[in-house]
Amino acid sequence: MNKGELFSKVSDSQIRVLKKDATFIMDMLINQIKHSINDGEKIAIAGFGTFSKKLMPARKGFNMHTKEKIEIAAKEKVSFKPSKKMLD
Repeated sequence: MNKGELFSKVSDSQIRVLKKDATFIMDMLINQIKHSINDGEKIAIAGFGTFSKKLMPARKGFNMHTKEKIEIAAKEKVSFKPSKKMLD
C-alpha cells in the first residue's frame, strides 16, 4: 500500500471525510513526526509503536566488487519498534 492508497482508505473509513481533508491531516501528522524525531524526541503511539532516532557508530566494511576495505561513517537513522499490541 502506498501513501495515496492509505489516504484513500482513511477518507473512505467510517468517519467519511473528503480525501483532500484526510490527505491534509495525514500529511500534517507525518510532518510532525518527522520534525519531532529530527529534534531528538521519541514518538510513542499507544497500540502502534515507538519512533526514535538512533546513532549508528562508524564501522569497517568492504567494497564487494573490489574487496577493498572501507570505513563507513557514523550516521543517524530512524528506528521503529512496534508495540506488543500491534505484534499480537
